[in-house]
Amino acid sequence: MNRPLLFLLLPLLFACPAPVTAQLPLPPLHPSNSLQARRQSEILGRMSHYEHDLLAAMRTLTPRVETYLQMVRPTRTLGSVPTGDEYFLSRVDWHNGLSSISFLPEPQKEWQQWMGPLTDHVTRPLRESLTVHYLRNGFVQMLFPDARHFDQEHYTFQFVREQFLGQVRCYVFDVAPRLRVQRHGFWGRIWVEDRNDILVRFNGAYWGGGRNHPALHFDSWRSNVAPRIWLPTNVFSQENDLRYGLFRHARFRAQTRLWGYSLRYWRHRETRTNIQIEGAELGDNATSPPALSPAASRREWQRQAEDNILQRLQRAGLLAPQGPVDQVLTTVVNNLIVTNHLNIVPAVRCRVLLTTPLDAFSIGHTIVFSRGLVDTLPNEASLAALLARELAHIVLGHSINTDYAFADRMLFPDHDSFEDIHLRRPLWEEMAADKKALQLLEHSPYRSQLGSAGLYLRALAEAAPDLPHLTHGELGNSITGADLADLAQLMQQAPPLQPLSLKQTAALPLGGRIDINPWTDGLSFDDAPAVPLLSPQEKMPFLVAPFYLDLTRSGVPLRAPDTQRLGEGPRKTARNEPAGASAQPPTR
Repeated sequence: MNRPLLFLLLPLLFACPAPVTAQLPLPPLHPSNSLQARRQSEILGRMSHYEHDLLAAMRTLTPRVETYLQMVRPTRTLGSVPTGDEYFLSRVDWHNGLSSISFLPEPQKEWQQWMGPLTDHVTRPLRESLTVHYLRNGFVQMLFPDARHFDQEHYTFQFVREQFLGQVRCYVFDVAPRLRVQRHGFWGRIWVEDRNDILVRFNGAYWGGGRNHPALHFDSWRSNVAPRIWLPTNVFSQENDLRYGLFRHARFRAQTRLWGYSLRYWRHRETRTNIQIEGAELGDNATSPPALSPAASRREWQRQAEDNILQRLQRAGLLAPQGPVDQVLTTVVNNLIVTNHLNIVPAVRCRVLLTTPLDAFSIGHTIVFSRGLVDTLPNEASLAALLARELAHIVLGHSINTDYAFADRMLFPDHDSFEDIHLRRPLWEEMAADKKALQLLEHSPYRSQLGSAGLYLRALAEAAPDLPHLTHGELGNSITGADLADLAQLMQQAPPLQPLSLKQTAALPLGGRIDINPWTDGLSFDDAPAVPLLSPQEKMPFLVAPFYLDLTRSGVPLRAPDTQRLGEGPRKTARNEPAGASAQPPTR
């Protein structure tokens, strides 16, 4: 290498981390016959234009962002096993760039968030400076390859091939920043669908200008919720040995999910619809309902508190609307009710939280399970055992705090839902419910399959010390440890855990059973066929797994006014609107 060229490269070698210099752009590949050079430039131009439109449209939306992260360590037989976890739940906020407002209390300060998902407290004692801290806003930033400018002026694009992602054919490009313009940015690969030239997936890392800003690798996906509307929905990130600082390193896997894109619009439409229905029922000839007895009045008051909580959780984007998953849970509950000859009025309902932590609780006569709990249950008997526990609370008359029947109790910001709604029960109620649940199960169709339910509880008990954020829900009591009380007797009927046996399935991985519609928040069962396991490492009980979406095109149009123009140019007023305008109810 001659000296002039060496002097030109020296600033780059010292300004960027070593891995970045290894990924400098290669000479451009020749496009295939189906993608000529002129066509490639047009595709990338339209892709950049849509990214601009998407950023403008996202400023008017307030989707919920959930990240569940597991720290891991390698083993010889089971691959990576968890050693700890973190959990973040927030909504996207645009007041200070691309950031978020948390639903959960966080000890970190806002000034630390500019460092990305990782930050270390260098001013603390040495033992604390050796600990890696994770911040939610770093994962929110993975929704876009570059939220400032992702175009051919600032990045180089190399055509690689054409590839199908599910049912959608895509053009694949390798991407790197133009280092003469910017010294940091997104490095990786993108997938652009071939019909409207919209970015649907990008895979890589953000590289900063120095070693104090490590690159976190991620795989970000978008879903087609309507014609020409692709929204960020799933992000998987992973590091197996990330060197950070002098003695620090991080090994983790994380899943990020988004939903609740239409919460602003559905809320206003629901209000107008209710007013029209109530107005249609008014009239001089309306007959008054019969007077209620004191017992019936008490039930109606409790039902009002129950409905207030459910409606508030759904408006906050935490509870899924009624759907097919609820129907499956209700069928199992009805099996328990019928075989035990119970007469419960009003009827028992089932609903599903959209969150990952394993949560199970009852609100009046409604049983609520979290999506993560339904995801990990391996069979119907395990589902019945946990449903019997909540059904027992209803049978024993364990009611909720009826103060929630007052409407002003529901006037709080969405992100205060976990703080202002209290549903945990005292220990004596949990112990009584566990005894009653065992009786219900003994007279149910699942009495001969309770060993599998005990196997799930045993696997959960072993995983709980390493996964505290997963095994302790945000609203209900824990389903592990002392809160299980007498229901832990099911573990005595279970066979011993066999982590290396492919014939035993104690629990399922996270995210393998239920799909979320990011626009409507509806839940549905994943219809992907199961594949035979090849090794114990593929069992992954309670573990985070990568996303690989079966992309499809949606033919259902959306009527939300601010998203109809997506892909047709940015709205002139989008950047002037405050983030989350009209998204929150009145607050006390």
